[in-house]
Amino acid sequence: MGCREAIIRLDKLEAPYPPPESVLAALEKGLQELNRYSEEGLAEELRSELARHHGIEESTITLLGGRAAAVPAVLGLVARLRKRRPRVVAPSPGLQELRSLLESHADDVTEVALLEQDESWRIPLDKLLGETSRADLAVLDNPSDPTGSLILRSLGEARDLLEETCRRETIVLVDESFYEFSGFSVAELAESYPCLIVMRSMEQAYALASTGLAYLVSSERLAQELSRLAPPPSRLSLLAGLAALRNQGYYFKMVERLIAERERTRQLLLGLSGVYAYRSWSSFLLIRTSIERVAEKLCSQGVAVAETTLGNNYARISIGNQGDNNSLLAALTRLLMEESKLS
Repeated sequence: MGCREAIIRLDKLEAPYPPPESVLAALEKGLQELNRYSEEGLAEELRSELARHHGIEESTITLLGGRAAAVPAVLGLVARLRKRRPRVVAPSPGLQELRSLLESHADDVTEVALLEQDESWRIPLDKLLGETSRADLAVLDNPSDPTGSLILRSLGEARDLLEETCRRETIVLVDESFYEFSGFSVAELAESYPCLIVMRSMEQAYALASTGLAYLVSSERLAQELSRLAPPPSRLSLLAGLAALRNQGYYFKMVERLIAERERTRQLLLGLSGVYAYRSWSSFLLIRTSIERVAEKLCSQGVAVAETTLGNNYARISIGNQGDNNSLLAALTRLLMEESKLS
Protein backbone atom coordinates (compact mmCIF):
# COMPACT_ATOMS: atom_id res chain seq x y z
CA MET A 1 0.00 0.00 0.00
CA GLY A 2 2.80 2.45 0.86
CA CYS A 3 2.68 5.55 3.01
CA ARG A 4 0.90 8.17 0.94
CA GLU A 5 0.43 10.73 3.69
CA ALA A 6 4.12 11.03 4.61
CA ILE A 7 5.79 14.40 4.36
CA ILE A 8 9.31 12.92 4.46
CA ARG A 9 9.96 10.18 1.92
CA LEU A 10 12.84 7.83 2.68
CA ASP A 11 11.32 4.80 0.98
CA LYS A 12 12.05 5.12 -2.75
CA LEU A 13 15.86 4.88 -3.18
CA GLU A 14 15.91 8.44 -4.53
CA ALA A 15 18.77 10.93 -4.33
CA PRO A 16 17.82 13.74 -1.93
CA TYR A 17 19.54 16.39 -4.04
CA PRO A 18 18.66 17.60 -7.56
CA PRO A 19 20.97 17.21 -10.55
CA PRO A 20 23.25 20.17 -11.44
CA GLU A 21 22.26 23.12 -13.62
CA SER A 22 24.00 21.60 -16.65
CA VAL A 23 21.65 18.60 -16.55
CA LEU A 24 18.58 20.79 -16.04
CA ALA A 25 19.67 22.94 -18.99
CA ALA A 26 20.05 19.83 -21.19
CA LEU A 27 16.56 18.69 -20.19
CA GLU A 28 15.10 22.14 -20.87
CA LYS A 29 16.59 22.07 -24.36
CA GLY A 30 15.20 18.56 -24.84
CA LEU A 31 11.73 19.69 -23.80
CA GLN A 32 11.78 22.18 -26.65
CA GLU A 33 12.32 19.25 -29.02
CA LEU A 34 9.65 16.84 -27.76
CA ASN A 35 8.38 16.57 -31.32
CA ARG A 36 11.63 14.82 -32.25
CA TYR A 37 12.37 11.13 -31.95
CA SER A 38 15.58 10.01 -30.28
CA GLU A 39 18.63 9.87 -32.52
CA GLU A 40 21.01 6.92 -32.80
CA GLY A 41 23.84 9.43 -32.61
CA LEU A 42 22.81 10.40 -29.07
CA ALA A 43 22.88 6.77 -27.93
CA GLU A 44 26.31 6.27 -29.51
CA GLU A 45 27.55 9.43 -27.81
CA LEU A 46 26.35 8.21 -24.41
CA ARG A 47 27.91 4.77 -24.93
CA SER A 48 31.18 6.49 -25.86
CA GLU A 49 31.08 8.62 -22.69
CA LEU A 50 30.33 5.59 -20.51
CA ALA A 51 33.10 3.56 -22.15
CA ARG A 52 35.61 6.36 -21.63
CA HIS A 53 34.51 6.93 -18.03
CA HIS A 54 34.75 3.24 -17.06
CA GLY A 55 37.65 2.22 -19.31
CA ILE A 56 35.67 -0.41 -21.23
CA GLU A 57 34.74 -1.04 -24.87
CA GLU A 58 31.66 0.67 -26.32
CA SER A 59 30.59 -2.61 -27.91
CA THR A 60 30.10 -4.16 -24.45
CA ILE A 61 27.49 -1.57 -23.36
CA THR A 62 23.73 -1.92 -23.83
CA LEU A 63 21.60 1.13 -22.98
CA LEU A 64 18.19 0.61 -21.38
CA GLY A 65 15.17 2.66 -20.44
CA GLY A 66 15.71 2.18 -16.69
CA ARG A 67 16.48 -0.55 -14.14
CA ALA A 68 13.03 -2.05 -14.53
CA ALA A 69 13.78 -2.77 -18.19
CA ALA A 70 16.92 -4.77 -17.44
CA VAL A 71 15.38 -7.83 -15.80
CA PRO A 72 12.84 -8.58 -18.59
CA ALA A 73 15.54 -8.02 -21.22
CA VAL A 74 18.00 -10.43 -19.58
CA LEU A 75 15.29 -13.00 -18.89
CA GLY A 76 14.17 -12.66 -22.49
CA LEU A 77 17.73 -13.33 -23.64
CA VAL A 78 18.02 -16.43 -21.45
CA ALA A 79 14.61 -17.67 -22.63
CA ARG A 80 15.78 -17.31 -26.24
CA LEU A 81 19.03 -19.17 -25.53
CA ARG A 82 17.37 -21.98 -23.53
CA LYS A 83 14.07 -22.02 -25.47
CA ARG A 84 12.04 -21.97 -22.24
CA ARG A 85 11.08 -19.67 -19.40
CA PRO A 86 14.21 -19.42 -17.25
CA ARG A 87 14.79 -21.05 -13.89
CA VAL A 88 16.38 -18.43 -11.66
CA VAL A 89 18.46 -18.32 -8.48
CA ALA A 90 18.37 -15.15 -6.38
CA PRO A 91 19.34 -14.05 -2.85
CA SER A 92 16.82 -13.70 -0.05
CA PRO A 93 16.39 -11.00 1.03
CA GLY A 94 17.46 -9.27 -2.13
CA LEU A 95 16.38 -7.46 -5.29
CA GLN A 96 13.57 -5.87 -3.32
CA GLU A 97 12.60 -3.26 -5.94
CA LEU A 98 12.95 -5.74 -8.82
CA ARG A 99 11.58 -8.89 -7.17
CA SER A 100 8.10 -8.79 -8.70
CA LEU A 101 9.55 -8.33 -12.21
CA LEU A 102 11.88 -11.26 -11.69
CA GLU A 103 9.10 -13.54 -10.47
CA SER A 104 6.67 -12.59 -13.25
CA HIS A 105 9.16 -13.35 -16.05
CA ALA A 106 10.80 -16.50 -14.63
CA ASP A 107 9.56 -20.08 -14.60
CA ASP A 108 10.79 -20.57 -11.05
CA VAL A 109 12.84 -18.55 -8.54
CA THR A 110 14.99 -20.50 -6.05
CA GLU A 111 16.18 -18.41 -3.13
CA VAL A 112 19.53 -18.59 -1.36
CA ALA A 113 19.28 -17.09 2.12
CA LEU A 114 21.74 -14.35 3.02
CA LEU A 115 23.47 -14.82 6.37
CA GLU A 116 24.14 -12.13 8.98
CA GLN A 117 27.88 -11.74 9.50
CA ASP A 118 30.00 -8.99 11.04
CA GLU A 119 27.47 -6.13 10.95
CA SER A 120 26.28 -7.05 7.47
CA TRP A 121 25.02 -9.89 5.27
CA ARG A 122 26.85 -12.40 3.05
CA ILE A 123 25.80 -15.04 0.57
CA PRO A 124 27.04 -18.62 1.14
CA LEU A 125 28.92 -19.26 -2.11
CA ASP A 126 28.83 -23.04 -1.78
CA LYS A 127 25.04 -22.96 -1.46
CA LEU A 128 24.75 -20.50 -4.36
CA LEU A 129 26.96 -22.66 -6.58
CA GLY A 130 24.90 -25.73 -5.71
CA GLU A 131 21.68 -24.03 -6.74
CA THR A 132 23.09 -22.62 -9.99
CA SER A 133 23.65 -26.18 -11.22
CA ARG A 134 19.88 -26.39 -11.76
CA ALA A 135 19.33 -22.82 -12.95
CA ASP A 136 19.50 -20.91 -16.23
CA LEU A 137 20.15 -17.55 -14.58
CA ALA A 138 21.57 -16.28 -11.28
CA VAL A 139 20.63 -12.71 -10.31
CA LEU A 140 22.64 -11.00 -7.57
CA ASP A 141 22.35 -7.41 -6.36
CA ASN A 142 25.68 -6.10 -5.12
CA PRO A 143 25.18 -4.09 -2.92
CA SER A 144 22.06 -5.95 -1.91
CA ASP A 145 18.61 -4.42 -1.54
CA PRO A 146 17.39 -4.15 1.24
CA THR A 147 20.47 -5.08 3.31
CA GLY A 148 22.92 -2.58 1.77
CA SER A 149 25.62 -5.26 2.01
CA LEU A 150 28.22 -6.26 -0.56
CA ILE A 151 27.38 -9.94 -0.82
CA LEU A 152 30.32 -10.45 -3.22
CA ARG A 153 33.28 -8.53 -1.83
CA SER A 154 36.24 -9.54 -3.96
CA LEU A 155 37.09 -10.36 -7.55
CA GLY A 156 38.33 -13.72 -6.27
CA GLU A 157 34.85 -14.60 -4.99
CA ALA A 158 33.34 -13.45 -8.27
CA ARG A 159 35.81 -15.53 -10.30
CA ASP A 160 35.04 -18.64 -8.21
CA LEU A 161 31.37 -18.18 -9.03
CA LEU A 162 31.87 -17.37 -12.71
CA GLU A 163 34.30 -20.22 -13.40
CA GLU A 164 31.56 -22.67 -12.46
CA THR A 165 28.55 -20.85 -13.91
CA CYS A 166 30.20 -20.14 -17.25
CA ARG A 167 31.22 -23.80 -17.53
CA ARG A 168 27.55 -24.70 -17.06
CA GLU A 169 26.45 -21.89 -19.42
CA THR A 170 24.39 -20.32 -16.64
CA ILE A 171 24.05 -16.56 -17.12
CA VAL A 172 24.91 -14.37 -14.10
CA LEU A 173 23.33 -10.91 -13.80
CA VAL A 174 24.97 -8.71 -11.16
CA ASP A 175 22.98 -5.58 -10.33
CA GLU A 176 25.47 -2.82 -9.45
CA SER A 177 22.95 0.02 -9.37
CA PHE A 178 24.66 1.46 -6.27
CA TYR A 179 28.22 0.92 -7.48
CA GLU A 180 29.16 4.57 -6.95
CA PHE A 181 28.55 4.15 -3.21
CA SER A 182 30.36 0.82 -2.83
CA GLY A 183 33.34 1.45 -5.10
CA PHE A 184 33.45 -2.26 -5.95
CA SER A 185 32.58 -3.77 -9.32
CA VAL A 186 32.94 -7.02 -11.22
CA ALA A 187 32.42 -5.34 -14.61
CA GLU A 188 36.09 -5.80 -15.56
CA LEU A 189 35.47 -9.57 -15.60
CA ALA A 190 32.84 -9.40 -18.37
CA GLU A 191 35.47 -9.65 -21.09
CA SER A 192 36.93 -12.85 -19.61
CA TYR A 193 33.65 -14.48 -18.52
CA PRO A 194 31.06 -14.57 -21.31
CA CYS A 195 28.25 -15.59 -18.95
CA LEU A 196 28.48 -12.34 -16.93
CA ILE A 197 26.14 -9.36 -17.34
CA VAL A 198 26.56 -6.32 -15.07
CA MET A 199 23.76 -3.80 -14.62
CA ARG A 200 24.40 -0.18 -13.72
CA SER A 201 21.91 2.65 -13.19
CA MET A 202 22.10 6.43 -13.45
CA GLU A 203 18.89 6.77 -11.45
CA GLN A 204 20.43 6.87 -7.95
CA ALA A 205 23.95 8.31 -7.79
CA TYR A 206 23.24 10.63 -10.74
CA ALA A 207 19.88 11.82 -9.34
CA LEU A 208 18.03 10.84 -12.53
CA ALA A 209 15.31 8.61 -11.04
CA SER A 210 12.50 9.99 -13.19
CA THR A 211 14.43 9.63 -16.46
CA GLY A 212 14.74 5.84 -16.35
CA LEU A 213 18.32 5.36 -17.53
CA ALA A 214 20.41 2.23 -17.02
CA TYR A 215 22.95 0.17 -18.94
CA LEU A 216 24.36 -3.35 -19.10
CA VAL A 217 28.01 -4.38 -19.47
CA SER A 218 28.65 -7.81 -20.97
CA SER A 219 30.58 -9.65 -23.65
CA GLU A 220 30.18 -8.18 -27.12
CA ARG A 221 28.16 -11.23 -28.22
CA LEU A 222 25.66 -10.89 -25.37
CA ALA A 223 25.49 -7.12 -25.90
CA GLN A 224 24.43 -7.66 -29.51
CA GLU A 225 21.67 -10.03 -28.38
CA LEU A 226 20.55 -7.74 -25.54
CA SER A 227 20.35 -4.69 -27.81
CA ARG A 228 17.56 -6.45 -29.72
CA LEU A 229 15.55 -7.03 -26.54
CA ALA A 230 16.23 -3.94 -24.44
CA PRO A 231 13.83 -0.97 -24.78
CA PRO A 232 16.01 2.05 -25.58
CA PRO A 233 16.16 5.15 -23.37
CA SER A 234 14.13 8.20 -24.34
CA ARG A 235 15.70 11.26 -25.94
CA LEU A 236 15.37 13.17 -22.65
CA SER A 237 17.09 10.35 -20.76
CA LEU A 238 20.00 10.32 -23.20
CA LEU A 239 20.42 14.10 -22.97
CA ALA A 240 20.32 14.00 -19.16
CA GLY A 241 22.78 11.11 -19.01
CA LEU A 242 25.27 12.83 -21.30
CA ALA A 243 25.12 16.08 -19.32
CA ALA A 244 25.53 14.18 -16.05
CA LEU A 245 28.60 12.24 -17.22
CA ARG A 246 30.18 15.53 -18.28
CA ASN A 247 29.81 16.97 -14.78
CA GLN A 248 31.46 14.26 -12.70
CA GLY A 249 32.76 16.70 -10.11
CA TYR A 250 29.24 17.53 -8.94
CA TYR A 251 28.35 13.86 -8.53
CA PHE A 252 31.57 12.89 -6.78
CA LYS A 253 30.81 15.53 -4.17
CA MET A 254 27.18 14.43 -3.89
CA VAL A 255 28.13 10.79 -3.36
CA GLU A 256 30.76 11.74 -0.77
CA ARG A 257 28.16 13.88 1.00
CA LEU A 258 25.62 11.06 1.03
CA ILE A 259 28.16 8.52 2.31
CA ALA A 260 29.12 10.88 5.14
CA GLU A 261 25.44 11.45 5.96
CA ARG A 262 24.80 7.70 5.84
CA GLU A 263 27.54 7.06 8.39
CA ARG A 264 26.40 9.93 10.62
CA THR A 265 22.83 8.61 10.56
CA ARG A 266 23.94 5.05 11.22
CA GLN A 267 25.95 6.05 14.29
CA LEU A 268 22.99 8.00 15.68
CA LEU A 269 20.69 5.04 15.01
CA LEU A 270 23.11 2.73 16.82
CA GLY A 271 22.87 5.08 19.78
CA LEU A 272 19.12 4.42 20.13
CA SER A 273 18.23 1.60 22.51
CA GLY A 274 16.16 -0.92 20.59
CA VAL A 275 17.57 -0.10 17.13
CA TYR A 276 20.34 -1.80 15.16
CA ALA A 277 21.57 -0.34 11.86
CA TYR A 278 23.55 -2.69 9.61
CA ARG A 279 26.67 -1.55 7.83
CA SER A 280 25.92 -0.34 4.31
CA TRP A 281 27.77 0.05 1.02
CA SER A 282 24.81 1.80 -0.57
CA SER A 283 22.66 4.92 -0.26
CA PHE A 284 20.30 3.32 2.24
CA LEU A 285 20.37 1.56 5.60
CA LEU A 286 18.63 -1.55 6.87
CA ILE A 287 17.51 -1.28 10.49
CA ARG A 288 16.22 -3.86 12.95
CA THR A 289 14.12 -2.47 15.79
CA SER A 290 12.20 -3.56 18.86
CA ILE A 291 9.13 -1.87 17.35
CA GLU A 292 6.54 -4.10 15.70
CA ARG A 293 5.10 -2.65 12.45
CA VAL A 294 7.83 -0.02 12.51
CA ALA A 295 7.23 1.20 8.92
CA GLU A 296 3.53 1.66 9.59
CA LYS A 297 4.19 3.53 12.83
CA LEU A 298 6.78 5.78 11.23
CA CYS A 299 4.24 6.55 8.53
CA SER A 300 1.86 7.78 11.24
CA GLN A 301 4.69 10.12 12.29
CA GLY A 302 4.94 11.52 8.74
CA VAL A 303 8.05 9.55 7.69
CA ALA A 304 7.90 6.96 4.90
CA VAL A 305 10.37 4.05 4.97
CA ALA A 306 10.28 0.76 3.08
CA GLU A 307 9.05 -2.51 4.54
CA THR A 308 11.11 -5.66 3.97
CA THR A 309 10.47 -9.40 3.90
CA LEU A 310 12.66 -9.86 6.99
CA GLY A 311 9.86 -8.98 9.39
CA ASN A 312 7.72 -6.03 10.36
CA ASN A 313 10.32 -4.83 12.88
CA TYR A 314 12.79 -4.19 10.03
CA ALA A 315 12.85 -1.25 7.64
CA ARG A 316 14.94 0.02 4.74
CA ILE A 317 15.74 3.72 5.00
CA SER A 318 16.97 5.76 2.04
CA ILE A 319 19.49 8.38 3.09
CA GLY A 320 17.93 11.82 2.72
CA ASN A 321 19.28 15.24 3.52
CA GLN A 322 20.35 15.93 7.08
CA GLY A 323 17.03 17.52 8.02
CA ASP A 324 15.00 14.55 6.80
CA ASN A 325 17.30 12.08 8.53
CA ASN A 326 17.03 14.04 11.77
CA SER A 327 13.25 13.91 11.47
CA LEU A 328 13.45 10.13 11.10
CA LEU A 329 15.64 9.88 14.20
CA ALA A 330 13.22 12.05 16.17
CA ALA A 331 10.24 9.94 15.03
CA LEU A 332 12.00 6.71 16.01
CA THR A 333 12.91 8.19 19.40
CA ARG A 334 9.26 9.07 20.04
CA LEU A 335 8.14 5.54 19.09
CA LEU A 336 10.75 3.97 21.35
CA MET A 337 9.66 6.17 24.25
CA GLU A 338 6.02 5.18 23.70
CA GLU A 339 7.06 1.52 23.60
CA SER A 340 8.99 1.82 26.88
CA LYS A 341 5.94 3.30 28.60
CA LEU A 342 3.84 0.32 27.54
CA SER A 343 6.32 -2.30 28.71
